[in-house]
Amino acid sequence: MEKIIEHLTSAGKYTIPPDWSWEEARRLFLSAEVSDTKDVQFTWDKPDEEGLVEFLCKQKGFSEDRVKSGCAKLIKSKGKSAQGRMDSFFTKVPTNTITKKKV
Repeated sequence: MEKIIEHLTSAGKYTIPPDWSWEEARRLFLSAEVSDTKDVQFTWDKPDEEGLVEFLCKQKGFSEDRVKSGCAKLIKSKGKSAQGRMDSFFTKVPTNTITKKKV
């Protein structure tokens, strides 16, 4: 962590706030709260906009307009189909139609 901070500040491109708790950031990375994946079940539902605004804006200082805009995008995308696979952009050519050139 110290090397990252040193690199960022020495480049002169980034300024790290003097009150930034890098010790806490380190602790979060090294002691992250995790759950066993077999104990977690995810569902795609309408986002809890009120809960997200409460947590992200009032507790964490995010912009309320951006959070509400993000929720609107999630709601809009829920009705759309999933992203297509990469191979759906290409047409397969039957192998028996490919001719080999003699060199």
